[in-house]
Amino acid sequence: MVVGVSVGAAMVGGCGTTVPVPNPSFAIDASRAEADLIQMRKTPVALERHLVVLGGYGDPGLFAGGMADRFREMVTNPELVHSKSFFFSGSFDGAVKTLREHLEDELGVPPETVPLDVVGISMGGLVGRYAAMDGPEGPGLDVRRLFTISTPHRGADGADVPSLDKKVTAMRAGSDFLTSLDEALPRAEYELYCYVRLRDGIVGEENAAPEGHAVLWVDTPRFEMSHLDSPGDPRILADIARRVRGESAYAVLRGSPLPEVEE
Repeated sequence: MVVGVSVGAAMVGGCGTTVPVPNPSFAIDASRAEADLIQMRKTPVALERHLVVLGGYGDPGLFAGGMADRFREMVTNPELVHSKSFFFSGSFDGAVKTLREHLEDELGVPPETVPLDVVGISMGGLVGRYAAMDGPEGPGLDVRRLFTISTPHRGADGADVPSLDKKVTAMRAGSDFLTSLDEALPRAEYELYCYVRLRDGIVGEENAAPEGHAVLWVDTPRFEMSHLDSPGDPRILADIARRVRGESAYAVLRGSPLPEVEE
């Protein structure tokens, strides 16, 4: 029980920055992004396809559901926005099974037959990658775009704590699970967008994109937690919202190198 509490606390932590670090490839500040989000709520548009928000480790639905609600406010067809968390899933296999069952109930058809955009919060990004892979039970989900926020694509620094939780051990750098995701990635047909905030002491910002993919990074505002508060970052949310709405976005996909920052 102590181990479980320790891991849960570790996976939602992180510390904020004290000196803003601008990203020339993601040139928007939080106040401008908030204003843009307000404007998008005033001028909702129709989504091209279903949008699914996947929760992170230890999220009972608060973060995923909250983000889904914010997207619903910006579209004219909010019934196309869904969310799912994996608090009670004991493994990534269980998480994908839960996700497929949830989507089949929501969509009324086999979930692999419906094109999807997916937003994965932290661990949810790995669930999204795994769910898009073909498996022994059938074809993977038809993911067209996958947006990940503070996802441990190369492993989570915070997953190195002792744990019997299969999800935690699978998120350790070099795990068989992460290796299988990387081996399948060249065959993936979805576009991958990887967001993170600097000084993420839980995942490590350098781990937030697979090898060969750019990290779309922003600084962490003073007095905010890098990892825990990343799903609510208005710059990240506005950039994703613009993309799913079919509008021009802020982040340049080639990205900028991660800066060296003091911890």
